[in-house]
Amino acid sequence: LEKWLWQDINNKKAGTLLPVRIELRRFTAETAKYCVTETLGGQEQVLRLQALNRPFLFILDGYDELAKGGFPNLWDANRLSEWPSGTKAIIACRPEYLAGRDYKELLSPKTVIPGRDTSAQLLETFLSPFTSDQVGSYLRRPQEQEVAVPPALYEAFLVSNSSLRELISTPFLLKIFVSAFPSLRDRAASKVSASFTRSDLYQAFMEEWFSKEGERLVESTNWPIHELKETFAEFSQSLAFEMFKAQANEVVYQQPVARRSFGLGNKCSRSEPNPWEKWFSNTDPEVVRARRGCPLRTLCGTTFSFVHQSFLEFFVAEELWTALQREGQNE
Repeated sequence: LEKWLWQDINNKKAGTLLPVRIELRRFTAETAKYCVTETLGGQEQVLRLQALNRPFLFILDGYDELAKGGFPNLWDANRLSEWPSGTKAIIACRPEYLAGRDYKELLSPKTVIPGRDTSAQLLETFLSPFTSDQVGSYLRRPQEQEVAVPPALYEAFLVSNSSLRELISTPFLLKIFVSAFPSLRDRAASKVSASFTRSDLYQAFMEEWFSKEGERLVESTNWPIHELKETFAEFSQSLAFEMFKAQANEVVYQQPVARRSFGLGNKCSRSEPNPWEKWFSNTDPEVVRARRGCPLRTLCGTTFSFVHQSFLEFFVAEELWTALQREGQNE
């Protein structure tokens, strides 16, 4: 949507809203009350943009991914009613997150505007799962893969694994399916039951991810590929579980900088150890190597998060399952 709007702006299409996309996973329920000002670079920049007298579209993505949870009214807290007439907001959220709550009260503007029913401004839209035709159309598109897979092979595999077909009903899961296809075929050949779960899909995807990252490191480290993959998995699970305990969707970590202190030698400018040093320090080659295989993204080299929130949730579940297995073996 953001891309399409900018294309319309570049084509000078009249009446196009100026889009601003904000990832809510970077904020808590408290800091999200200022997410617009924070994203745009401060109050002075907000005033300059408001002075353009053009309506904006704020795409507030991931209401259900706010760090530590919460239910702020983002329209009122960010004072979006003060923006030029015609300004709108899209708040994306998984519906199950709002279950049992008066979400219309949470998502509708509470600001009283004379002569206008603000509660009527809330328009609900639900994304429908992909149809079979849409899935087929996607699979027939050229895919970014090292080894091309004929579309007919995808479709035949889905016909023989109907449980998997039901899972890949969203763009993200369909993309995961394409990436995980080689491992899924291997799993299908070895499974007693043809039934696939979402966990199977994510495990196959991570198998492919770890294999590709491992192959890039094999020549430089001389480590066996299976050991690298185990290291990647252990690192990812432990990091995800620690983030889960800290109720954090992202981690801010800045490498310590050595400074010269006369008569005392080199000292680190940071006096207290950072709790995330175990996963993000660059001083330990093994940590750096393990982090290479973890599906992380970074902002400015100091802010880290999993590529997708569901990856964090998957690794947390894997860590819990591993802990349960260890406990069962010890009994």
